[in-house]
Amino acid sequence: MLVVLMVMGGGYGSTSSAIKLIRIIIIGKAVHWMIKRSFLPDRAVLPAKVAGREYTEREMMETAVYAFIYLVVLIAGAVVLMLLDNPIMDSLFESASAQGNVGLTVGITSATMPLAGKISLIIQMLVGRLEIIPVVAFLSYLIAKVPRPRQKPF
Repeated sequence: MLVVLMVMGGGYGSTSSAIKLIRIIIIGKAVHWMIKRSFLPDRAVLPAKVAGREYTEREMMETAVYAFIYLVVLIAGAVVLMLLDNPIMDSLFESASAQGNVGLTVGITSATMPLAGKISLIIQMLVGRLEIIPVVAFLSYLIAKVPRPRQKPF
C-alpha cells in the first residue's frame, strides 16, 4: 500500500516526484472516455473534462505515456536491485522511494550498497525530480551531438 502511495501521491503543483494525482485522474477519465466513445458513432462529439478543463485526446495520450514511462523506469530500478539479491517487495519499495524522492528505506540503501544499486537509485532520483520528459529530451540532445564516424565512399 505504501509503495502505491509513493508512486502516485503528488498533488497538483506540488514538488513531489510521484505521478501527480491530476495525471491519475486524467488517465482514469481517458479510460472512461474511450469506453464511452466506443459505443457512440464516429461523428459524435464527446468532451473529456477534468476539474472544469477540457482535455484533448492527445493530452490524455501524453499523460498515459508519461505514466507508462514512469512505471518502466520504476520497474527497471527494482529489477537492478533484485539482481543484487534483494527481495522483490523490498526492491520495489526502495525503487519507488528513490524515484518519488520520498526518503524511506527498508535497509537496502546504505553506504555499503553495491555501485550498480547506487547508480540505479541516483538515476531514479534524477528522473523523478526532473521528470521524465525533460530527461529524455536532454539525453536525445546529447546523443544527437555525439559525432558519428563518416563512411568512406567505395
